[in-house]
Amino acid sequence: MPKLIENVINEKLTGDAQKNALDLVVFMHENGFSFEGFDTGDVHSSAVRWTPTYRGKGIGCVAVAEAPMIAEGVDMAIWIGLDCDFSNSIVADDDLKEFA
Repeated sequence: MPKLIENVINEKLTGDAQKNALDLVVFMHENGFSFEGFDTGDVHSSAVRWTPTYRGKGIGCVAVAEAPMIAEGVDMAIWIGLDCDFSNSIVADDDLKEFA
């Protein structure tokens, strides 16, 4: 089972970046969002990402302090309208999953 987003934020971020990310997650929880964690399947890292879910529908993807992001000075990335977790997708066939 993937780690909770709050735990990864506490492990990987510090200072204002940590506080702001936790504040955002709390705000989203208070407004009906949940975060469904999934393993990216990347054999070169143990990256976990989350799908922000509202009313049962995933609305994007969240990453916290992954190696390429850290190199660019990015603490947390949120993609809206992009579903990064193809593991349970019923619309993506194997070719599309591999391409993605």
